[in-house]
Amino acid sequence: MSCSGKLATHEFESYILKKNTSIDFKFDSDEEGNHNLILEVRSIFGIIQPNLILELDLIQPDGKVLTIKKELTFDKNTLNCSGDFCDQQLTLISDLKFQKGIYSMSVKPLNCSNDVYGIMEFRLIQK
Repeated sequence: MSCSGKLATHEFESYILKKNTSIDFKFDSDEEGNHNLILEVRSIFGIIQPNLILELDLIQPDGKVLTIKKELTFDKNTLNCSGDFCDQQLTLISDLKFQKGIYSMSVKPLNCSNDVYGIMEFRLIQK
């Protein structure tokens, strides 16, 4: 793992984030130091859902659990779009002290009463 890079990826089947689902990531850190943990989201332009409230549980190698809630908005002013696809980054944790070892993370949408169409991919990255 370098100072900036992709940690894990989840691609959504048929571009659907199913309600009442949990997206699970596992990644290995072989270095220590402070970095930002970022969720990069690829979606289809014009997604109907205006925002997602995400609950994230990060289990660190020492067993410590961090639980946070973040709001992801699909406002055209915050999206980086190329054609029909849009990318955006959401900083989950700023200045996280990474430890050597295996991390687990689950991401759950909290405000989905229906499936959300147009979500293509979640990527965890560090910067």
